[in-house]
Amino acid sequence: MTRGRGELELSYGSRFEQRLHRLPEARRSSCLRVIAALARQESTPGMRVKPILPGRFYSEARISAGDRLIFRTSEGVLHLIDVVTHHEIVRYGGT
Repeated sequence: MTRGRGELELSYGSRFEQRLHRLPEARRSSCLRVIAALARQESTPGMRVKPILPGRFYSEARISAGDRLIFRTSEGVLHLIDVVTHHEIVRYGGT
């Protein structure tokens, strides 16, 4: 992937890709908008990026009232981990 100035490179595995493609079209489109904003290092209204406690290894970005994007950044790379419901965040160290 070619990066523009200030853009993060994207990294994701097959599990993330499968989860994304299983989402209904409207939810997938919302998720892709959040991913694009994160890659540009921009915020969108309602995204509410925050670290997942207690470990803070992963962060979450709000996609909708029920969906969250789990990710982390490292050395100019945006690592896309999972798309989960708000209640599934506990799997990544949240409460």
